[in-house]
Amino acid sequence: MRQAIGKGAKTVLIDRFAYGNRLRHTDPSLKTAIALAMLILCLVLNVPVANLFALGWMSLLTVSVAHIPARVFGRILLGESAFLVLATVGIVVTVSGTPPPVETLWRVHLGTLWLFGTTAGLFAAVHTVTRAVGATAAMNFLALTTPLVDLVELMRRWHVPDALIDITATVYRATFLLLDNFNQMYTAQQCRLGYVSARRSMHSAALLGGNLFIKTFQKGKRLQLALDARGFDGNLRVLPTQYRPNPALAAWGISGVMAMLGIWWLK
Repeated sequence: MRQAIGKGAKTVLIDRFAYGNRLRHTDPSLKTAIALAMLILCLVLNVPVANLFALGWMSLLTVSVAHIPARVFGRILLGESAFLVLATVGIVVTVSGTPPPVETLWRVHLGTLWLFGTTAGLFAAVHTVTRAVGATAAMNFLALTTPLVDLVELMRRWHVPDALIDITATVYRATFLLLDNFNQMYTAQQCRLGYVSARRSMHSAALLGGNLFIKTFQKGKRLQLALDARGFDGNLRVLPTQYRPNPALAAWGISGVMAMLGIWWLK
């Protein structure tokens, strides 16, 4: 439960910095191009050194250029990196019913099962983690510097289908509705000692899950009624924003891409 509340606070934190950073009025197409370029290079090149460079480069852009606090960026990246643990364990640790080969790095015998790790598995885990972390840093840069309204306007300029844009905006709004309902209901249950024991916690969690769905569904219907009452015709419109050119950020992006290609060429 506390983890879900923490995720809700993290979502609000990201949104607050997206509206208050130094790159807020920079054209979102430039920020999106930089993030996508670094993301694609991390996935295509798959060179651990280049991926680590992408992590450092995008962190530098986010902290030094956009003036996002390093502590905030680090907390968000660390929370996302926690999801890599399960994938890494599955790659590094091999489970077998037969004895492992001699060239294994380590081995553990548990009854009829063998747990062991190989050099190939270790290198695969390193490639996976560095690739994922580098790509995540690029996406965090975009999320922390570009609010959704700018991304919606950018998607309209790029002629993305209106249905896809509307689904994106609606899901984004529904996320906050869900988190707000969750926080209110969880706080009310805590005030009534709903989590003082394991048994009461399971009972309270079951009640929260069922009521959360009903309440969120009802708020979603009211949101649809409010849109219809205001003449909603199937397209969510946002006011265009005047963006400023940023040659310095463009130079940062080009330098990062060229450096990654240089690392790949020299590997």
